[in-house]
Amino acid sequence: MNINNKSLNYSLLFTTIFLVGLSAIFSYGYMGYKANIVNNDTTISGEVLKPENILNISGDNNFALNITLDELSLVSASNSLTDYIDDTKNITINLSVDSKKYTSAVTCDYVFYYEPTTEYTASSEVGNLTELGFSGNCRDCNPSANFGPISIAGKKPNNKEQLYEGKITTNPTTGTAIQNWQFSYRFYNLDIDQSSVIGQKPSGKIIIEGKNCYATKNS
Repeated sequence: MNINNKSLNYSLLFTTIFLVGLSAIFSYGYMGYKANIVNNDTTISGEVLKPENILNISGDNNFALNITLDELSLVSASNSLTDYIDDTKNITINLSVDSKKYTSAVTCDYVFYYEPTTEYTASSEVGNLTELGFSGNCRDCNPSANFGPISIAGKKPNNKEQLYEGKITTNPTTGTAIQNWQFSYRFYNLDIDQSSVIGQKPSGKIIIEGKNCYATKNS
């Protein structure tokens, strides 16, 4: 009788350990999935998705100019910001989710920053004029989106400055959205003495950071 009780106890103990272990495995798998979706009712009433999981950004984000007399001789001098030398780049923002999971469109907020890689010192007579500027235009955003030119002269390397806040929203049927942005890094040939900037080689990069992403998830 004691032997049978021991066998029964060992059997129950083994079963308990097995079930606890199995429960832990499934709980871990579930938490691994939930780690990609964070509840944040202080932001929206719904579920918030991590941007790094669903936002893809592609294109060249580095900009550089070489300010020479030869370059400036090709454009007229004007304070209306119509005459310049520039470096223009295209960047695509792509948002993609599983459309079967969500009952409505998914929206992601993002921010554009400019970060100089070399320091640029503006002309002494520039005053409130924009001599080195950064601008952006989304060619297929609805509603239309653009900014600038924003003056970026005198900014220190490794210090980013916010340029623009935007949104991208999926088509609920396909679960996708694409925005094609064109950015312009421009030195403006102004109607002032700009001899002190000849020979400078300003450069920098645009940084795009995804913020909150949110949607209504199917039950």
